[in-house]
Amino acid sequence: MSYIKQISINNLWGDNTENYVWDLQPDVNILVGTNGSGKSTLLILIEEALKKHDADINKDMFRMDTAIELSFFETNTSLSISYEEEKDVVIRKKDENLTLVSATRINTLEMTLPKKEASDYAGEKVTKVIDVMLYELVTRFISYQSNVLTRVIAILQGTEGEKDKKLSELYEGINIFKKKVNELFKETGKTLVTDNGFYFLKKEKQIRPIQLSSGEKQLLILFLTVLLQDKQPSILLLDEPEISLHYSWQQKLIEYLQELNNKCQLIIVTHSGSIFIKGWADKVKYISNLKKELDKKVENVANTNLVDIEEDIIEFDSLAFEKEISKLNGNMFRINKLIEPFKVLNNKVAVQMVDIMIRQGITPDGYTIGHFINKINSYTHIKKLIDTLLNGKKITMNEKTYNLLLKKTPDFAAALQILTEMEGQNINPDIITFSTLLGKCQSVDDIKIIENRRKDLGVEPNDHYLQKLKYKQQ
Repeated sequence: MSYIKQISINNLWGDNTENYVWDLQPDVNILVGTNGSGKSTLLILIEEALKKHDADINKDMFRMDTAIELSFFETNTSLSISYEEEKDVVIRKKDENLTLVSATRINTLEMTLPKKEASDYAGEKVTKVIDVMLYELVTRFISYQSNVLTRVIAILQGTEGEKDKKLSELYEGINIFKKKVNELFKETGKTLVTDNGFYFLKKEKQIRPIQLSSGEKQLLILFLTVLLQDKQPSILLLDEPEISLHYSWQQKLIEYLQELNNKCQLIIVTHSGSIFIKGWADKVKYISNLKKELDKKVENVANTNLVDIEEDIIEFDSLAFEKEISKLNGNMFRINKLIEPFKVLNNKVAVQMVDIMIRQGITPDGYTIGHFINKINSYTHIKKLIDTLLNGKKITMNEKTYNLLLKKTPDFAAALQILTEMEGQNINPDIITFSTLLGKCQSVDDIKIIENRRKDLGVEPNDHYLQKLKYKQQ
């Protein structure tokens, strides 16, 4: 599976000064930067590099002597593109054993179609790119659903065992898609219907896709694109996906896209902290930190500047917080509700909150710790906070809080350290612990380490874990 491991771009603007290296992860990658910093151009260059046919590559993107090189996980292969001025051609070099996976780029979709193209499309008056793209995806979905039904009939008529399991797997993607769409559209009273076409019902009134809001159309395009990857290894390039999406939808976007296809490598450029605020901050890098000087080693700066986001956003009135706590008579449910509205926290505020609770004879519970883990962007910061609070005997950890912390670890080594700490505190890891650890594995040796620890500790695998293990071993 040829997920991108590293992107190296030289001479981005043609002046020999803008050179970048970006080390990627196989699941989620987020790039933040100001307008005009080159984020969108970087995505376009990646898209061009991954095109199946050399003839399809837009040489205008490379005429300023811009060059790009991609290296890939697992296969240890690479691909590069450069421009040869004398022949006015782009030259793509790639290793023979490199098989490119499907790559799709989605950018701002509100652009108006050229006048000559703004006409009836599938029986509707269409003037925007977003509507054309949505109709094409809806058409593909209807065909995809029909193909699933054909495969279902074949299974029912066959003699192979485990029919229920196979049928469940076939419908899994469509069921997740419909569940997530209906969950998000529930607030506006819309329900998706796909039994005979593709439309929404609102108080028994049919609503066609073209009648939806821009944000609803954008969300459907993102979900449908990933669903139609049919759980196959894929790469999705998203250029500011937050545009037109409600704040709460932005927060859930990455999680839901991963549920639709956990074999899809997401490469996202954004201005919005809402995209990564709920547990994805360790995936963030800043384009200014990707800049390099030629022939110099680039350091990994995954967490640099995250503290700036935290401290810029937080406003905490400790006196008001303590006053409210004093009214709640130790009711932890209501105390945690006071913390819930904070979109982001930092170590300083978290320590103040804990100290206020302790002064009033209240011990923070697992939900309190969970809030801190989810709301502090940097893994380095949250790990330091947890260690400080544990050393001061101000909190206790259990398998659930450690599992939350484990999800935020930036790499396998850090994840393995958490497992060791759990064992050192006589906290028994569960299958969720090992499933998360498995997701952090980057090599066959990593998988062996995790499997040996799981077996030694007598943790039994479930179906989800076994499927994940099979996928990681491919």
